[in-house]
Amino acid sequence: MSGVEWVGGSLAASLNSDAELKSMILKLSPTDALIWVDPTKKGIRIHGKWKSSGELGITKELFDVYDRIASHIKKHL
Repeated sequence: MSGVEWVGGSLAASLNSDAELKSMILKLSPTDALIWVDPTKKGIRIHGKWKSSGELGITKELFDVYDRIASHIKKHL
């Protein structure tokens, strides 16, 4: 993986401008680095690629990425 790009509006622009977030994502495995931000009826969901029940779990590094994304989302609410 050689780069990180977010697509879609002002949130994407904010995420793309965060050099530390890009650096954090580039350190993840290619599977964990696939991240989506989806609005739902009850909130906003941050998630990665589907994993089987045997693979469930989250590393500290991935949690930190999700947390940083969530901080950007909070700024846009």
